[in-house]
Amino acid sequence: MLFRSVSQSRYRDHIIISHEVGGPNQKQDFYFGQLPKHLKKSGKKVLIVKINHLGLKSQLRAFVPVTKSKNLFSITLPEWTNWKIENEISRIMPRAIKSFDQNIDSKSKFGLLIKHALSRKLEELSAAFNLRLYFFMREILMEMKPSTLHFTWEGHAWERLAIRAAREVLPQIACIGYQHTVLFPNAVGPFRSLGKLHDPDEIWTVGQPNYNSLTNAWASRGVKISTYGSPRHRRFPFRKA
Repeated sequence: MLFRSVSQSRYRDHIIISHEVGGPNQKQDFYFGQLPKHLKKSGKKVLIVKINHLGLKSQLRAFVPVTKSKNLFSITLPEWTNWKIENEISRIMPRAIKSFDQNIDSKSKFGLLIKHALSRKLEELSAAFNLRLYFFMREILMEMKPSTLHFTWEGHAWERLAIRAAREVLPQIACIGYQHTVLFPNAVGPFRSLGKLHDPDEIWTVGQPNYNSLTNAWASRGVKISTYGSPRHRRFPFRKA
C-alpha cells in the first residue's frame, strides 16, 4: 500500500488534480481558482492532489488543510512510489533498464556516480512520471471514493491514465477535464478519443472559440463541453454554456 489514511481524509466528494507550482503560500489554486473553496462552501468534501513540479518532499499521508474547515485538504504527491511499483515501472521500460544494467559498473565509485545520475534521469522520463501518477491515483481513489474527479486537460498522457485509474476503481465516477489555455491549430491530444476507459465525461473550457472547437470534436462521442472561464481573470462561479 502506498497510502495510509488519516481520520479526516477517509472520504471526499471531489478530487482535483492540480499542479504544485507556487509553493504553500498560494491563496488560491493557480489552475482552478476558487473552485475548491466554492465546492467546500456548498457542503462538499474536497481533496486537491498536486503534481510535484518543485521537487518538494512529501508523502501520501501529508494532508494539509487549505482552510480551517476539515472539508478542504491538499496533498503534494511524492516523487517516488515504493520499491515494488518502481520495479514494475522499470520492467515496463525495458530498453532503458537494459541499457542501465549492461553499461554500468556499480562496483567502482565512478560507476556508482553514473548509476545515481541515470537513476535521476530515469525518474524524469515522462513514461515513468505518468505511470507513477497512475499508481498514486489508484491508491487515493480506492481510499477516498469520490463521485467526481477534476484535472487539467492539455492532451498529456497522465490525464488519460488518471481517467483510467478512476474508471478501474470507480466505474460510475464523473471525470471532468479543464482545458485552461490556448488551443493551437495543430493540437491533437485534447481532441483525440481513446475510448471510454481513457476519455473524460465532460470538458470545461475557457471561452467560446475553444468551446466551439471542442464541441466539434467531442459532441458525437457523448462528451459534454462547458464554458468554465479562467480563474486568472474573474471569480467563480463562471458562466457555463
